[in-house]
Amino acid sequence: AIVGNTKYVCEAGFKAAPQNNALSRNEINRLIESKEWINLARATLELVFQIDSQSHFTLRGYRGIEFQARPKSGPGAENVRMTLSMIETAKGRVTVVCGTTRAAFRSAVKTFRAIRSGVILPE
Repeated sequence: AIVGNTKYVCEAGFKAAPQNNALSRNEINRLIESKEWINLARATLELVFQIDSQSHFTLRGYRGIEFQARPKSGPGAENVRMTLSMIETAKGRVTVVCGTTRAAFRSAVKTFRAIRSGVILPE
């Protein structure tokens, strides 16, 4: 079920990060797994979301982090559950956000991860 003010269950975005250009894939992977990076990402997201869990994943050789979260405010926020996935690449950050109702979330997570696995990362 689609929730919020969007027409889609999942959306992907990209933000260029020229500072990543000089880093190897291994350096980028170590960065996204560092406690400092995770704490900064989490603190930023917690301004808007209640984080329920976090886990790492690999997509095309890059490590990423997935947060499962609930929005803190907005129409029907108490009934929304989301996955927020971030992957750093040599070109920048790719973010994939998927959301649905609380009742459908548990069964939708596998589908959300399958959608994320289809994202083509910038090289």
